Amino acid sequence: MQITVDTFNYEQGGRDATGSHNIDPLIETMDSRRRPDIFFLQEAVRWIDDGGEVLRRTTGRLSELLPGRAQYLPFVGHREKSPHPTIIYVRSDVVDPLRWWCPRLEPTTGENYENILRADIGGRKIDLKSVHAKGLLGGSHRMAQATVLQQIANRPLIIGGDFNGTPSGPRFRRRDPRDVEKHTPHKLSQEFDYDWDKHRWFADTRPMDLLLGPWIEQAQRRAEWGRYLCANELELDGRGQPVERLTSTVNPQPHDGGAPTIDFILFSKALRATVVPGSVEVQIPDPGKKAPSDHRPVRCALELDV
Repeated sequence: MQITVDTFNYEQGGRDATGSHNIDPLIETMDSRRRPDIFFLQEAVRWIDDGGEVLRRTTGRLSELLPGRAQYLPFVGHREKSPHPTIIYVRSDVVDPLRWWCPRLEPTTGENYENILRADIGGRKIDLKSVHAKGLLGGSHRMAQATVLQQIANRPLIIGGDFNGTPSGPRFRRRDPRDVEKHTPHKLSQEFDYDWDKHRWFADTRPMDLLLGPWIEQAQRRAEWGRYLCANELELDGRGQPVERLTSTVNPQPHDGGAPTIDFILFSKALRATVVPGSVEVQIPDPGKKAPSDHRPVRCALELDV
């Protein structure tokens, strides 16, 4: 059985300086060619205010893209002290929700089930989670998040989101810390760590490596103890060969130190799945057209062993 998965950090949930929400660019990224079975969304800022008006409007627009009576079902996560909730959208004709653990609804929900949707997909129970690492808390939050995810990888689990960091290995695009230090120093602690002996900033790959396993240069592979696989790492070029450097998932901005690859679709090895060859795609904005977000949508298809 094949399922399609998207993840997209939609900047501020389409909210502008006046407090209005423009969801048209979001809908345009989900054209008639792409109606994912699972859609992980981040930065749904104020979507549940005013009785959930923006959430209802967006869900209705997305559901109009589906055939027949199928619709998208939204599961809005809770992030403590943050107006940036994550959302999991699932297609009603493919995914059958079984249990939704949300700390806003159940305050006693433990970290090992926080904002996780358990669903029946093709007769299998699979957990789904949309993540967004808090940049304000930097490496401490990313490591805490990775520590929990690493420990629950014994479950069939699909994760999508903005991890605000990269794994080790030569294929991942990263910002140049020298540019960040010069122009946007407040972002240094989001993706970097400081070497107090060498007096320099360096890319902090530990949280992602805790999930995937660190890159072993001599063997040209990741350590086998990693409990997740990253769909992005299987991106191919037009000839069916692995790309030399993975496509950036952030749109380039002046003085930003480069455009990194920090939005990922991960799945636990316990899921027993493979990425459909050629299905990994990072949607790059059309030249000359305003990008719908500072991040780019990431897409793939998974073949489930049922």
